[in-house]
Amino acid sequence: MEKYFKYLLILVLGITLLSLPAGIPVLKSYNEYSSFNSNLEGCSKFTKLIYNSNFEVTPILSPYDDYNFDKNGVIFIIKPELDFSLDETLKIKQFIESGNILVISDDFGSGNNLLEKLNVSERFTKGHINDIFYIKNENIIEIKLDSTLKNDKLNDFNNLNQSNSILTYYPTSIRPSKYSNVILTTSNVSSLNKRSGVYPVMLERKYGNGKIIMISDPDIFTNRLYNHNEEFLKEFLNKVTLNGVYKTIYLDEIHRKDFNFEISVYYIQKSVPKKLVLALIIITIFLFQINGNNLVVKSFNKLFSRLFNKFSKFGFLNYIFSKVFENNKLNEDEILEKVSKEHEIDVDELKRVINNIKDGKNGRKRVFK
Repeated sequence: MEKYFKYLLILVLGITLLSLPAGIPVLKSYNEYSSFNSNLEGCSKFTKLIYNSNFEVTPILSPYDDYNFDKNGVIFIIKPELDFSLDETLKIKQFIESGNILVISDDFGSGNNLLEKLNVSERFTKGHINDIFYIKNENIIEIKLDSTLKNDKLNDFNNLNQSNSILTYYPTSIRPSKYSNVILTTSNVSSLNKRSGVYPVMLERKYGNGKIIMISDPDIFTNRLYNHNEEFLKEFLNKVTLNGVYKTIYLDEIHRKDFNFEISVYYIQKSVPKKLVLALIIITIFLFQINGNNLVVKSFNKLFSRLFNKFSKFGFLNYIFSKVFENNKLNEDEILEKVSKEHEIDVDELKRVINNIKDGKNGRKRVFK
């Protein structure tokens, strides 16, 4: 009979442990344009849009050598601040030439460093565009897509003008080359360095079997302008991935000054009925009290023997334990999904970080220039 008490005690303790608060690590960054930054200057809403569109999201959190890039997809480099090494440039070059896409969005960062090493002649001008079509203040410029979209040059983006306009914040322009296909321009009343004219703000060029897309304002991806630009970003995402042909989206996070992220613990108090807790306490006390009473033990022995004889050996207990741990797994998955949605983190990346922490592989490589 003592073994039955052991099993019951294990069951009681197991249920009690499952009722304890769950701690889930959460990634948070305060870097501008970071996918993990949920503030106005972050890009967490755009990252969430990618994830909700059923793409595989892979943030680049360590040197490019740690990634295979063996899946067809798109690399987003939004406002890089650090120069690219020759090895990183080679990886990106091979990625594009094999038929994939690079989207680089910059204004006053180090985007030209990568373009130069890729041996393309297009450049971000790093001059501030002024326009009479601004919202609230002269730094937030509205670009009308129906009048500036160059439909005749790039069939892939013919329907982008359905979103009517996009907002930019401190935009610059792009100096095209003879290999460029200009997609979007400013209005004909804009000026750059006090020179009036029409200036490209988005273009593409072929590169091997793939292509490079350049956007001269990274702020269109930020949470600050997301509500207005959401429809444009949805359409742009569909076009740049060829309506889902490219399934993997890589988000460059490593080329930011003082790049860092914090891992905090998000505690979730599981809801356990008070009656269940009280019942478990009473059962535990009762089991300890009757454990020394031979008469009671013999009575329970007959009762439990009849009950367990109706099932295969340990079948009943196995059933209970399987249900308990099945629910536990379900609860963990639900918790991860909840944290992923609330903090706009890719659930697969969150699971990878948790597994690395469990395996003791949570170190980071330090890169020296």
